[in-house]
Amino acid sequence: MLREQRLGNVAEFTQHIQEDIDAGVLPAGADAAALARHTAAVIQGMSQRARDGAGREEPESLAEVAMRAWPDDLGTA
Repeated sequence: MLREQRLGNVAEFTQHIQEDIDAGVLPAGADAAALARHTAAVIQGMSQRARDGAGREEPESLAEVAMRAWPDDLGTA
């Protein structure tokens, strides 16, 4: 059940990212599926770290690092 939920989340992320690519918000060459999987993995990791007692600063710094994987050219839509 949890696997299906996680896969559904990735599918939704992929759809939304692809919509942004199509709208010109993200560059045409961006890989929607890879960005969605990356986002899901980061969120899952952040969740695990929170359960292990990480303070607020840790997920915030992780989010900053994770965003560096996104395309630099975010378009002008």
